Amino acid sequence: MSRIGVVSLCAVLALPPLLSAELPKSGQKVAVLVGVNDYSKTKLRNLKCAEKDATDLRDTLVNKLDYDKRDVYLLTEEEAFALKKSSHQPTAENIRRTLKGLLEDLAPEDTLFLGFSGHGVHVKEIDKGKLADRGLYFCPSD
Repeated sequence: MSRIGVVSLCAVLALPPLLSAELPKSGQKVAVLVGVNDYSKTKLRNLKCAEKDATDLRDTLVNKLDYDKRDVYLLTEEEAFALKKSSHQPTAENIRRTLKGLLEDLAPEDTLFLGFSGHGVHVKEIDKGKLADRGLYFCPSD
């Protein structure tokens, strides 16, 4: 199974409990959703449906879980083009800037939902003759 398949499968498996779970009524609900189809600036292959996955997740949060659409930040090439805002492109800098700005403004009772659809990598290296796990990472468009 490809890496994107694993990430997508995890997202699909995690969504049903979210839809049936009672979320706290107090506090602000904010989401950052990233979808990356275009990996032409990297050595990764392009994807076909990652942006649609992120957009569909936004629609679910807004229509089923009562998120205010103004509090759902969608970072995709399509959204950046539609809004004519390069700050909505799914680059590493834009993702970091969006998260940093939100985390500075959120209160302890607020909820931040982070969704990512795109490539991910599992980094391993040889350390002192043994294979060492260096973590799992999302791959932005750049």
